[in-house]
Parts: sequence; C-alpha cells; structure tokens
Amino acid sequence: MGEMGMSQRELGKLSPYTPHFKAPRFIRFVDEFPTTVTGKVQKFRMHELELERMQPEKAVR
Repeated sequence: MGEMGMSQRELGKLSPYTPHFKAPRFIRFVDEFPTTVTGKVQKFRMHELELERMQPEKAVR
C-alpha cells in the first residue's frame, strides 16, 4: 500500500473549508482501489483492509 500521513501544509489547506471534527486523521495514497467486476469501488473492503493493517501482528508460537 501507499504512504500514510498528512503534512501540516496539506492540513492547513483544509482548515478554512473544513471543521476540525471533519478533517481526516490520515490519508493513505494507494495505487488502486478494490473494485467489483463492474468497476465500482468496494468501500467496505477498503475499510476492512485498513482495520487489518491497524491490528497489531499476532505473535506466532
């Protein structure tokens, strides 16, 4: 996957237009989105992938 994070400069561009509670906490740049066979973006799959990424790796015994 891509880069994660948001610079202060990018966040500053949003501040005049977006309330603080609506500003994104992070932005991830990706090469492609998970899509259906008809080309629609699978938003639920993007959410699942991010949750998996945020989980700490399980220890192998």
